[in-house]
Amino acid sequence: MRREGDFVECGVDTAVLSGTVIKLLEFQKLDRNFYLFDTYAGIPTVAGMTAHEKGIREFMNQRFYTDCFDFVADKMKAYQNVHLVKGLLPETLEVLGDRKISYLCVDLNNAPSEKLVMERLWGNLAPGAITVIDDYAHKGHEAQYEMWNEFAARHGLMIAALPTSQGLLIKARA
Repeated sequence: MRREGDFVECGVDTAVLSGTVIKLLEFQKLDRNFYLFDTYAGIPTVAGMTAHEKGIREFMNQRFYTDCFDFVADKMKAYQNVHLVKGLLPETLEVLGDRKISYLCVDLNNAPSEKLVMERLWGNLAPGAITVIDDYAHKGHEAQYEMWNEFAARHGLMIAALPTSQGLLIKARA
């Protein structure tokens, strides 16, 4: 909250995490926006996915994901500063323009999409902004783990592995 910028979550599903953040911070009272990006219908097939990531995609889409856009829209209708953006990433990120971001959460369940999103948004992150990386140290998500570590190293940073298997990346202050 002490950083300049809006909040962004890429990979929302039913908005459990973002919904918690929104309620905890009483987001409707803030002079910020929260952008929720997702297909709202599961994990898409993207170029560059490993065979393992394709397997995760198929399993997750069959077992857990349904079209949830209307559910999330209803859940967020009381928040005028929360914006649902439906579609594929990174293409839909264009709605952000050059808006500054203070909080970013990435949960796309595949390294190629997460890499493209992070490369597109890195310049938007305010100094000191945090990025929560879902599945960072989760078994079975090794391609994501390697991609994120390479990304952080290129920027002279390290990722903190959390007990939840998530990662935390903080953009260095200028």
